[in-house]
Amino acid sequence: MNDTVTPGIGTLIYASTALPAAPTDTAYAGLTWTAVGEVTEVPEYGGSAEVVNHTPLATGITQKYHGAVNYGSMQIPLAFNSTDAGQAILEAARKNRNRIAFKIAFPKIDPLSTEGAADYFQGKVFGFTKSAPANGVVSGSVTVEIETELTSVEEA
Repeated sequence: MNDTVTPGIGTLIYASTALPAAPTDTAYAGLTWTAVGEVTEVPEYGGSAEVVNHTPLATGITQKYHGAVNYGSMQIPLAFNSTDAGQAILEAARKNRNRIAFKIAFPKIDPLSTEGAADYFQGKVFGFTKSAPANGVVSGSVTVEIETELTSVEEA
C-alpha cells in the first residue's frame, strides 16, 4: 500500500458566499464554510492554457506558445437534499449569478496532522439540475465555472 496516495472517500466540497480579501490560504481559511451534502464525486478540475501555434515558413516547424488560460468547469453529481445548507448556497448562487468561494478538502493521510490538504478557488454556479431514476434517489448535478487559479494547501 502506498501511504502517500490520498483516498477519495472522505473528500468534501464546501461553499462560502464570502470571498477572500486575497487569494491566499490564510484568507481562504478565514472564511465561513458550509459543506455541500450528498456529493457523489469530485470531477476533474483545474486550469489549462490554449495552444497558440506559429509555423515560420523558413523552417516549417510549428512552435507552440501558451495562450489564454481557462480554469475549467466542474459537473458535480449529487443526491438532491432540499434541507442541505450547502446545496442551498449553490442554488442561490445560480439564481443571483454571484461569484462564490469553494473549498475541496481531502481526507488526512497522516493521522498526526491537524488538517488534510485542500484546494480553494472562486467560481459561479451556472446550473443546478435534477433527475429521478426508477432505481435510485432524486439526484442531479451542479455546474460550476471556475474563475480563479487554484490555491492549494498541503496537509498540515
